[in-house]
Amino acid sequence: MKTLFHNAVHCCICDDYIVSYHRHDYKHCKCSNAMVDGGLDYARYGWKEENSIINFSLYIEDHLFSVIRQYFCRWNIHKEEFVLLKDIDDDWLQAILDYYIPGDGQKGRMRDAYLLLFLQEKQYRLQDEE
Repeated sequence: MKTLFHNAVHCCICDDYIVSYHRHDYKHCKCSNAMVDGGLDYARYGWKEENSIINFSLYIEDHLFSVIRQYFCRWNIHKEEFVLLKDIDDDWLQAILDYYIPGDGQKGRMRDAYLLLFLQEKQYRLQDEE
């Protein structure tokens, strides 16, 4: 089964781009033509008018990491907003890895596929420094 990293639709009627960030995060566009739901757990979307939406459900297995880091995001409790993986600062990225990497210091749990994205981001940044 493929792993979602971005779940969104674009309504071609009202030009609204709507993103579902977490399970049961049902959202609809300004004109109520398009809807999206499911966050990263499942991709559910719909429309009232045929051929009026563009689906932006993106899966890890279908994209290069350079694309993934432009869309995958994490909630920042301090800023109270979602932050793209590419924009997470180095200290926060390290804190995420320290918290979730399995071992004696592991405090939280995260799906392996998403933990790998944070590890890839760390590697991506280290390669850019060289």
